[in-house]
Amino acid sequence: MSDLRVDTEAIEETYLRKDNDLWSVTPVWHPKSRDARIMSFIDAGKAKRVVNGVIRLFEAKTSVQHREAVEIFNQNLLWDGPPIRLSNKGHLRLATYLFKYFAHVRIIPTSVIISEPSVGKNLIEVDAVAVSYPHRVWWIPATLLLPREVAKNVHFKIGVDGDLDDGPVELFIGRLTNWPPFVITPIRSLNGILMGAIPHAFETPLGYVFDFMDGGDYYARKRNAQFKARHPDSTNPTWDWIQDLAYDIPNWAKEQAVIGAETAQALFGKTFDNIKDTINAIISFYVWVWNTFIGVVSNIANKASDVVQGGTSNGTPSAGLYATGPTAAPGGTAWTAGSAGAVGGGAKYYKGPAVTGTATGAPNLTGVRQVAMQS
Repeated sequence: MSDLRVDTEAIEETYLRKDNDLWSVTPVWHPKSRDARIMSFIDAGKAKRVVNGVIRLFEAKTSVQHREAVEIFNQNLLWDGPPIRLSNKGHLRLATYLFKYFAHVRIIPTSVIISEPSVGKNLIEVDAVAVSYPHRVWWIPATLLLPREVAKNVHFKIGVDGDLDDGPVELFIGRLTNWPPFVITPIRSLNGILMGAIPHAFETPLGYVFDFMDGGDYYARKRNAQFKARHPDSTNPTWDWIQDLAYDIPNWAKEQAVIGAETAQALFGKTFDNIKDTINAIISFYVWVWNTFIGVVSNIANKASDVVQGGTSNGTPSAGLYATGPTAAPGGTAWTAGSAGAVGGGAKYYKGPAVTGTATGAPNLTGVRQVAMQS
């Protein structure tokens, strides 16, 4: 969804119940109440206002038409009609406006089902035929391969908060009849952000582009009205416009920062300070894990080094595998280590040449076979 501050699941659960079918890429939502009135669209009565309002948004082409059509919707809502999923009326207006550059759509309703899932809530289910007309332009040759029109049976679920004659729409779910969503939820939500939330954040500068593409002056008239409201007796419009720009840009940045903080709070269920503390705690945990890992690796490396180097000689680290070691004193009289002897005199294994002399208290080594030095 484009506005992550809105609890869209609560909106869905107000009108529908969720079934997780194995064959579906996303949960399937069914009406809560089957105490419904089934009728043709001609006899739909008050439901016509709602259905025609939604159809008007589908068929709108200009910025003005989209602005007027979206007024039937609540500010916070859930619109889940592939390929977009979003939850803000302003985002919906811009996403449906941008979609018209890909195709125009015509909706022909055939039958209507009306039910009341809870007090003050109405659910309208619409079976219709959607005819889309893809844009085929010469400067994108691949679009010339598209068919001129595509007709499909569709099913809409429309949730109305209040009476059918004046209640705002807060839920719209559209699907191809008897088909699961062909675009998975994360992609639909991403499309809602790209086509709704981001253009809405930059709508002021994009207004120049939209007026040019429409061949209209909707955004130009909107800017002039705002300017006259701020400066009714302006004598230097250029300087006033620069002052407005210097005022609007910081306020826009502040507004986006507030939206970001509120979005983080909605996602994590914490205040901004608690979120910061949580992030710091996570960072501290991973630093501790890293330091522990480095300590274990260092300890293993030191032990391996001791094994390779032969350990210590009389409590003193040896100089090397083939180093000439100091003298040791088994039995009380010093033995002279060989120049290519063991790893230090008195090492665990003696591999040097035979000793000279007789050590007091030492065993008589005369006639003992020398041990060859191994490399």
